[in-house]
Amino acid sequence: MRPGDRVAFIGASGPEFAEVMYGAAKCRAIFTAVNNRLSAREVLAILADAEPRVVVADPPAAPLVADVGTLGFDCDTLITDLDYLAWRDYARPYDPGEEAAPDETALILYTSGTTGVPKGVELTGRNLGCALHELHASIGLDTGSVCAAPIPFFHIAGLGMLLAALTVHFRDVRDLVSNLLTFWFFATPIVYSAGMVSLGRWQWVYKLNPFYHLAVSYQDILFSPEPFSHQKSVLFVGAFSIALFIVGYWVFDRLRDSFAEAV
Repeated sequence: MRPGDRVAFIGASGPEFAEVMYGAAKCRAIFTAVNNRLSAREVLAILADAEPRVVVADPPAAPLVADVGTLGFDCDTLITDLDYLAWRDYARPYDPGEEAAPDETALILYTSGTTGVPKGVELTGRNLGCALHELHASIGLDTGSVCAAPIPFFHIAGLGMLLAALTVHFRDVRDLVSNLLTFWFFATPIVYSAGMVSLGRWQWVYKLNPFYHLAVSYQDILFSPEPFSHQKSVLFVGAFSIALFIVGYWVFDRLRDSFAEAV
């Protein structure tokens, strides 16, 4: 195993996940977590992209990696209740002393692939350190804390980047956004019909909400016998989304070098 090699884990949450992740970090390898709920074809596509040196899978996930040898690169496959334990215990019990730079890739997570093939997202040690610092500060984790993990261990667009930037430098934004989203939900005709709202000459203010047009379009498609006539509304939402992405990216790009100092 050399620095920069990928080590993939496919399986349910468990101690083996942590063993492989921390073991990879100790030798400056890049840990790659793969969703064990994907099909064999989808898993192989991710592994073909990541090209791991070692794949560790639990028994239920073993069929997903049965054809790893057909991918065209050298890769050892280990199953947690078979050869994995012998492979783990064979290693000498000492720290190899590898020290990764803060901006080296430490972890790769793959997107869900809802808009195309899954894409690998590289996270550096600095990324993880800043995220953990914020998590500890937010919910008060310490060495005596006990956390439930109901979510498996395995979309960031313009709004996400904008909020990520602002919440680092302006801590109150998180609370403001929570209240704003509650108000926004009830200001959008989701649980009621848009026709139920009558504001007279102020109706145009109500329609400035971009989600108003999206909700009305869905309602007309589902419930109206008339032909769809909200093309301009959909274009408005698209233009708003693109503008928000551009602004969010610009703010994120301008501030990202100062995130570590701010947290």
